[in-house]
Amino acid sequence: MITLYGNGVAVPVEYDRGAGIATIDEEYNTSFAVSSLNRAGWIVRVRQPSGLFFTMRNGRWGLNDARGNEVVPPIYEQWRAYAEDLFLVRQENKWGIIDIAGNEVIPAIYEQLSTYADDLFLACLDGKWGIIDTAGNEITPAIYDRIGPLRNGFSNVRHGDNWLLMNTRGVIASPILTAIEDVEFIRYFYENPREIERPNSVVLSHWSEVKPILPLLVPLKIVDVYSGITYYVASFSNGNHADVETVTARDTALFLESSKVRLGGRPVWVTVGDTTYAAALFAAIHGDSTISDNNMDGHICLHFFGSTNHNRPDYEAQRRWVLQSYRIFELLSRLNQ
Repeated sequence: MITLYGNGVAVPVEYDRGAGIATIDEEYNTSFAVSSLNRAGWIVRVRQPSGLFFTMRNGRWGLNDARGNEVVPPIYEQWRAYAEDLFLVRQENKWGIIDIAGNEVIPAIYEQLSTYADDLFLACLDGKWGIIDTAGNEITPAIYDRIGPLRNGFSNVRHGDNWLLMNTRGVIASPILTAIEDVEFIRYFYENPREIERPNSVVLSHWSEVKPILPLLVPLKIVDVYSGITYYVASFSNGNHADVETVTARDTALFLESSKVRLGGRPVWVTVGDTTYAAALFAAIHGDSTISDNNMDGHICLHFFGSTNHNRPDYEAQRRWVLQSYRIFELLSRLNQ
């Protein structure tokens, strides 16, 4: 029996944990009078403003309308509201999605299912994670060991021993990013996303090719990859590598600011004429200088692929940082496709 109360309705309830009356007004606000249960809200939960509410019978949840008519039989172990017309439901320990009419939108085949971004879900299938949309279409295959939460448009993703970055379109960084330095950058960029002035292309060239065309005492634009800070340097000596110094006091201040983000060696992009090269900057200020009013007492070392240190011709660090500079450009290019 249904008794009307003004513009609302009173629905008799008799479920697992008690019996009584649930009243629903015209705005779908509810009140409860249950004879044997203090926590009546555990029995009946209202979905606003549709007026549908979940009810439990025999330990399973179903959907009823505002007049007590069954819309979806009580077959679900758990449910979560997603949108006005969609619900995440668990059946036989697997998650899927139904609409307000009880129609299956995404089959209950996933061990876990959680919201990721607008109209996208993280879905766990056979212990691996992927991304699907609200229609169940695969955006990213379920092959990843972990997909982290979305932060500023990116997620930190683990695939075996590789840590990668992924955007909301499911674009993944190249698997080439496996070295410890690359993993470090991926984690840093994920935690500290920032705008980086990314050139149209970056060239990985040997020092023997760059050295003859690298001008002396001409400003060269540096983009510090970790900090995203841009400043200018000029080379006064092209030997085993380029000895460079900041052009102005402002450039020195920007260089020092970038050094707060990362001390010592770091990947940079250097523009010479119309070409941008992968390079590495070893940022310890030392030795001679030629510019007197730039607030830098000394110079810093700029390395390209194949350049060497003065005292250690086989110095490995410069090669790793130059390669990382090139790989990071590839990574960011893919993520911004």
